[in-house]
Amino acid sequence: MIIPGFGTFSFIHKRIDIGNNRFLLFQRPVFALSEKIAQTHGLKSTRYPINGSIPVHPLNYFYIQTQSIYTRDQIEQCVKHVLQIFNRSIAAQRNVEFTFSHIGKLHIRSGKVKMRFFKDFVNAVDENAAKLVIENMCNVRDKEKKLLFYSSNYFSLSRDHKHAIQ
Repeated sequence: MIIPGFGTFSFIHKRIDIGNNRFLLFQRPVFALSEKIAQTHGLKSTRYPINGSIPVHPLNYFYIQTQSIYTRDQIEQCVKHVLQIFNRSIAAQRNVEFTFSHIGKLHIRSGKVKMRFFKDFVNAVDENAAKLVIENMCNVRDKEKKLLFYSSNYFSLSRDHKHAIQ
């Protein structure tokens, strides 16, 4: 999802070799700060290879409207206002912590940008990806399916057990 003038939320793929010319494919959530904001304010952030393999759509104001009591125009104005405050805070070289409910926190400290996704969000992404892969593996034996399932759960559980992870 892209929020113009702010950044892009997407996923990157990670491949893990499990032998016999087979791989596990994992998705990891990423946030790429808008290059314009990064350049304007001299911020340093990790660049991710967000390519066309995963579609990126603009923020859906209509959907947000259907989930709230506010009009689309009010929602757009609110987002615009929040982004203005965000830009002013960065311009004033303040440390910024921007929370996205159920997703994670964006931190900007000393000119460095870091998005920390909540463990529950990352685990949900892992579980959904593992289920889809298993369901679509028609020509793989049961033993390999189990390996894939246990491997994906292992990577979910073996991460740092803090509330937010990278």
